[in-house]
This record gives sequence, C-alpha cells and structure tokens, in this order.
Amino acid sequence: MKPARIEIISNEAEGFKQALDVGGLFHVFADTGLPAYSQRYKMVEDFSFGRAVVVDDQDNFFHIKPDGSPAYAERYLTVKMFTIVEEDLFLSVVMDNDRNCFHIDRDGRPAYLYRFDYAGDFSSGLAPIRTDEVYYYILPNGEPAHGPRDSFDLAAEFYLDVATVVKNGRQFKILPDGTELGAFGKKH
Repeated sequence: MKPARIEIISNEAEGFKQALDVGGLFHVFADTGLPAYSQRYKMVEDFSFGRAVVVDDQDNFFHIKPDGSPAYAERYLTVKMFTIVEEDLFLSVVMDNDRNCFHIDRDGRPAYLYRFDYAGDFSSGLAPIRTDEVYYYILPNGEPAHGPRDSFDLAAEFYLDVATVVKNGRQFKILPDGTELGAFGKKH
C-alpha cells in the first residue's frame, strides 16, 4: 500500500510543522517530515510553549502536547494559544460550553475561580475582561488590577505597555498601572 501524501502547510515552530493528508491536519517533525503522532484533526495551530491548539471532529477545542496527547481532559468551545504571563507562568484563554471565559494553565487547571463574558490575552501582566457589559483588567489570579474607577466601555490588550480604552465615549491610552497617557504619550 502506498503511503498517504503529506503536504506541509506551515513553517517550523518549536521543531514541528503543520501538515495535511487525506485524514486531516496534524504535526510533523520539522527535521524529518515524519508525523509526530497518529491522530488527525479538523484544525491545528503551531506549537507555542509546548502546546498546540487543535479542533477534533466534534468541533471541540483543546491543547495537545508534542507527542499528540491531550494536555488535559476538558474540551471547550474555543481556546487560544498560550502566552507567557510571568516567568514560568503560561496562560490560555478558553470559553467553556456555558460561554464563560477564563484562563487556564498548560495542564488545563483554571488560573482562578472567576468567569467572565470575555477574556483577552495577558500582556504587560494584565488581561482585559468583560462582565455585565463593563471592561476592566485583571491580574493572573483573576483579581481586578485597578480600583472601580478603572472600568471601561471597551478595553484592548496591552501592546508595548500601552492599551487603548474607551470610557464614556472617549478613547484614550493607559499604562499598566492605570495611568492615562495624554498627547504624545505623556502621563496625564
């Protein structure tokens, strides 16, 4: 029997490439092109911090380890790639079947007890979340990063320690400590 044709569909990430054959998507070892595991998925993402997002044939999202085994037992409506929050702390945003959003660690353990309507990735040590139509930032333990004065109509993830927020129809930028930036990046 002739082996199935494998098509490489991504660049190398953490020693793996994404591949496709008649069975579906999977990862191959970047150096040999051989399959890293036997399972096939509807969707795979690159490995990041030792985990890759996959979607199975029942449309369940979860992370796998480099050997193809699931990183945890739970299945979600969606998961994101892991981001580094602090040294040795990697978290991923997930949405459960009840449409609650929260962060998990690389072994699938929730990072905190709280659940939100929306949760963004951590950057600059904070993640934007939404609950009851109000946005604010949380710490890795799920606690609010700032006081009640720092809730917003909209809040973006930080990029280079600056985030764009909207409050009472006014858009402006803030630093991780909640300080508003004025014109030309000066503290307000």
